[in-house]
Amino acid sequence: MSILFEHVTAVTMDPAAPVLHDAFVLVEGTAIAQVGQTRPQGQFDRVVDCTGKVMMPGLINAHTHLPMTLMRGYGGGCDLHTWLNQWIFPTEAKLDGRAVRAGTGLALAELIAGGVTTIADMYMHTTDIAQTVLEAGISANLTCGGGS
Repeated sequence: MSILFEHVTAVTMDPAAPVLHDAFVLVEGTAIAQVGQTRPQGQFDRVVDCTGKVMMPGLINAHTHLPMTLMRGYGGGCDLHTWLNQWIFPTEAKLDGRAVRAGTGLALAELIAGGVTTIADMYMHTTDIAQTVLEAGISANLTCGGGS
C-alpha cells in the first residue's frame, strides 16, 4: 500500500533542511520512502491533502510510570515524603493486574493521542504493562520497578 501525503509542512530532523514547506511524503507499506518538495511519480493507493498540517517524527517519553495515571492528583499538595508514604505507596500496594492494565491503557491512549510513539516505563507489574503495550502497538523499553 502506498500513501502520498501532499502539501505538508515536514519536520525532517535533517540539519541541511530541517523544515520543508509544501512538501510531499511518500509512505510505502510501513516505511517512509521519500520526503521532498518534488511530487513523486507514479500511482498511489491513497493521496492525503495535508494543507495546514505538520508532519514530524513521533515524540519519545523517556520516563513513565504508566499505571500511575490512575492516581493523578491524588494526595496533591503534600511534600514528596508525605505524598509517597501516606498516599502513593499504600495505594500502589492495592493495585492488581487488572487495575495496572486499565491505568496503562488510559496512559497509552493519552500519550498516543499526543503524538508519542515510544515510551520508557519503570513500574511494577511489568508483565501486565507489557501486554497492554503490545496491544496498543507503541514502541517501549520496559524495566521492572518491583514485583513482576
